[in-house]
Amino acid sequence: LVGFLPGHMKFDYAYSIGERKPDVVTRLWWEEEEGKVYLDRDYTQAAGVYLRNGSTRVLWDRVGHSTPR
Repeated sequence: LVGFLPGHMKFDYAYSIGERKPDVVTRLWWEEEEGKVYLDRDYTQAAGVYLRNGSTRVLWDRVGHSTPR
């Protein structure tokens, strides 16, 4: 199997980002347009990753942002 990324084959963005709402999304793998819908709506891009707005688990002061929404 070429290009296998164990644990990272999460292409159902409606579920993996939209429903699960992880605190951090490092990147989108395929079909980026589908994932961007959730990232643009619910996340702030900082420090090269996407951080979930309103997350109390993100140390916002360390990434140079006040806590968004």
